[in-house]
Amino acid sequence: MDLPKSHKEITEFHKLMLIKIMRPDRVIYALKTFIRSKFGDRYIDAIPFNMDKTNSEATKDNPILFLLFPGVDPTADV
Repeated sequence: MDLPKSHKEITEFHKLMLIKIMRPDRVIYALKTFIRSKFGDRYIDAIPFNMDKTNSEATKDNPILFLLFPGVDPTADV
């Protein structure tokens, strides 16, 4: 939604601050939109994990360390 006429000239960053204050439920979406417009898609879209490439980079001197969080099970990939 467009801002009132008195706030038309504020920066995109300041719009984020207004969203944070007025609609905290919309902050994540607004941040994604801001980052995508300023820095591009590569900071928003996750690159799929490639186990073959990771395994090829591993050696006895350079082992692989997986840090997992609840809900992630890489067993099929390993």
